[in-house]
Amino acid sequence: MQNSKAGKINLRLTQKALILVAVPLLFELVSFTSLFFALESAEREIKKEQKARSITQALNQITMLTIEAPSLIYSYNIKGGMVQLEVFRQISTSIKDEFAILHKLLDRDPAQQAAVSGLEAKVSLALAILNESRRFAEYGDFPKAFKTFEELKTLTDGMRKDIAVLSEKFREIERKSPELQARQRVAFKAFLIIFIFTSIILAAGLYVYFTKDTSSRLEILLKNTLRFGKGEALAEPLSGTDELADLDSVFHKMAESIARANREKQEFVAMITHDIRSPLTSMLLSMSLVSEGTLGDQLTVKGKDLLERCQGSVNRVVKLINDLLDVEKLEAGMMKMLFENTDFQRVIDNSVETLIQSAEAKQVKIISPKTTALVYADGDRYIQVLVNLLSNAIKYSPEGGKIEITLEEGADYLKLYVQDEGPGIPEANLESVFDRFQQVDSAERKKYGGTGLGLAICKEIVKAHHGEIGVLSKSGEGSKFWFTVPRRQEILNS
Repeated sequence: MQNSKAGKINLRLTQKALILVAVPLLFELVSFTSLFFALESAEREIKKEQKARSITQALNQITMLTIEAPSLIYSYNIKGGMVQLEVFRQISTSIKDEFAILHKLLDRDPAQQAAVSGLEAKVSLALAILNESRRFAEYGDFPKAFKTFEELKTLTDGMRKDIAVLSEKFREIERKSPELQARQRVAFKAFLIIFIFTSIILAAGLYVYFTKDTSSRLEILLKNTLRFGKGEALAEPLSGTDELADLDSVFHKMAESIARANREKQEFVAMITHDIRSPLTSMLLSMSLVSEGTLGDQLTVKGKDLLERCQGSVNRVVKLINDLLDVEKLEAGMMKMLFENTDFQRVIDNSVETLIQSAEAKQVKIISPKTTALVYADGDRYIQVLVNLLSNAIKYSPEGGKIEITLEEGADYLKLYVQDEGPGIPEANLESVFDRFQQVDSAERKKYGGTGLGLAICKEIVKAHHGEIGVLSKSGEGSKFWFTVPRRQEILNS
């Protein structure tokens, strides 16, 4: 037994794990890198063919339109009629659109761009000649009107020759592309077969190299991690005194600690909800009834003032509890989101309307933009975000100040800015302003109150939409908060 063991390489579990990870990883890295470049090459070829087809279609469309335009003017000169003239004008617009498409498709090819520009100049000249012929006909000078068609013939022949030269190059690409793509598919399939068989051989070799016992014990550990992620019960602890057994023991203890912490957290949240928020809400209702005189007008002025202060304190505690519960739900992914195509103007208008009285009470003017953009988001949650930012802006704005909302509309996201004229935020506090319970630490700021959770809630809502949120500010120069909103469903699924 000792001799047989002496012939084997004695590796620790960490060393074996390194080999188990490094060898397949290196192989997969090389393989997937090669696969990536093969796919990139195939994709480039497909895009090249699609681009060539689009260019050919645009050139064919221009050819048909330039053939149809003279016949329309000729018919108009003979018979008159606004239908032919209106169709001619539509054709002129369509030709400009097709040339715009060509310029966009050929934006990286100066030589082809120059050729298209030359062709465009000839077509524009032809359209100008046709317009001149139409005007002669409208003035009754039919000889000149039809003589212009003789000038047009030479120009038309040149245009068709230019189109033929431009089209030939891209038709050649269309003809050759299927063959190139077929060869790439054959090579790709061969590569996949080699990759699969090599992976099987490598996996079998590694399995033989590492003992069945070690592999099975490691599999138990891996299954435990999956069970832990799904919230399922873990397998029995591994026996033995090796590193895997120690790791499994630590994992079990960690899982028990996390489960216990989660239970305590749930109990704490339930306690806040039922044992604190409910009594406070009842107290707030009772205070409101007393304050409004519903239960009899028996309070002195001093008593009413004290009662109002108590109401304010209870309100702040209830808001703190609600904000804390919102943060917990958002971070745990338990806050329900209704993602749908939403008119973003509704989000802006509803947010401004919610706070218009607060702004007017402080004589703060809110300037909001107009937009027709649609976003794919939970509109009510984004109203919550914008209301929070506007509320902070009103809170810190001087009387008679101004708050300006601006928009940047991108292809994938809308970006909204809220600019105020408040005291600004010191640079040292910018990174932590969206953290829980973080407020600028100064006596001037403490007088404004707040739970310190509003911006944390905003951050979690925007994060749930795969968006971003931030702030630009300097002390004494106001603050400019911003966030982004996705415009398409694919962004959330990416």
